Amino acid sequence: MDGLHALAGEKWCFGALPLLISWLRQYLAAGHALTGPADQAVARLEVLEEHPLLLAPFLCAWSGSGGVATSKLALAALLRVVPQHPALRQHLLALFVHALRQPGAPADLRQALLMHAIPALVSASDAYATARVVAFIADLWRQGRDNARISGMAVRAWAQAVRRNARVWRDLHPIVAQLAEHKKARTVVVAAEYEWAVLTTARDLVLWDAERYAEHVLPIAYALLRYVDTLSASSTALMIEAVRLCVEAGAADVRGAWAVAEAAVARWGTQDTQVLRQAGLLMACVGRGGDGTEVYAAFRQRVLMDTVAPLGPDMDWVLAAFPADEITSLITETPTQAVVHASAELMAARMDHEVRFMRRTALRGRAGQAATTEPAPASWAQANAARCEWLTSALDSPVQRACEQVWGGSGPGFALAALVGGSNGGMAQAQVLVGGASLADHWTLRCAAADAWQM
Repeated sequence: MDGLHALAGEKWCFGALPLLISWLRQYLAAGHALTGPADQAVARLEVLEEHPLLLAPFLCAWSGSGGVATSKLALAALLRVVPQHPALRQHLLALFVHALRQPGAPADLRQALLMHAIPALVSASDAYATARVVAFIADLWRQGRDNARISGMAVRAWAQAVRRNARVWRDLHPIVAQLAEHKKARTVVVAAEYEWAVLTTARDLVLWDAERYAEHVLPIAYALLRYVDTLSASSTALMIEAVRLCVEAGAADVRGAWAVAEAAVARWGTQDTQVLRQAGLLMACVGRGGDGTEVYAAFRQRVLMDTVAPLGPDMDWVLAAFPADEITSLITETPTQAVVHASAELMAARMDHEVRFMRRTALRGRAGQAATTEPAPASWAQANAARCEWLTSALDSPVQRACEQVWGGSGPGFALAALVGGSNGGMAQAQVLVGGASLADHWTLRCAAADAWQM
């Protein structure tokens, strides 16, 4: 302990070293030992997190009894203390890079360091630490040009840094745009693994904040979908998904987006499920969207008839996004077949439409409707009158039997008149029976007023 105190007072001891020595003295003074298995020491995180620099030796303790789990626990503890000690960012970066470059470092620890720990040191309030992290990632990307996996991981780490500080995007944007230029020019062979990493990054950016990054990502997506015929199915699906996310966020017009994606959808057709799935989600945006104009209604009908309908029953879930009155003509199955083959989304949409508009013929089936065609009522009043007549005929006998048991005599006439109000049958029966009525002030006479029963 005295030796540590004297060491901290030496002139050559500066920077973070005196702080480390001070924490080591406090740790030893509290009765904690540095000997023993590393995993047992890391288990006391509550104590070690009070002295974060003491966790540094355990980051490289993957060869101990605890294995790589000890290193991961120490890494997680170091990242937890960064918000409380912002000045440690630049020191932790040197520590992480040192552990990353060790020949014996496990692969999963290297991935955690590169994809999570190093980007986590980026902060919008610490420009110096952010610049050092970005410089390290950019240097790693340049060194890995001949290795698609290393360069792809560098781009993904760069994306995590952009998520924590949007200003980093100005350094990553040229790399994403460069890929699009290489694909259009067809002069540079781009490895598939690197291409997927870059395009996944573009998709993730609009997923995180479409309003901020749509103006940069959309031109790249449009160029790849429109001009690159050799784009792979996975890359096509990623770009269609990026366009759809922009449409759902209101950062892109659905008609322009579909005009670009339509060629790619036609090129792949039903050959790839990823493209078909993303195209279906974009077509669902077309069905749900609209500004109420005839121009958009014609556009939606064209997409429905030219693209959705030819895909068959496998795309019933896309039909659910379109208005029910527009898809009725496409559903020609009998009710039993419709229930068996239709998707849950389509059945839910049709049932919701039935509940709101009560158009029962859509669920009965068009075949049954054509076989028993009946003239539609001329107006709502005539239809309501027909329902009242049916109600009168249905309630006549049971109401009479019930009222005869209670009142007897002419009571059924008053009761029926009170129930059916303005219907012709009920009023006629009331007029016949009212002559023999002796209950002039009965409640049935009061309730039989037309205003009380008419809507």
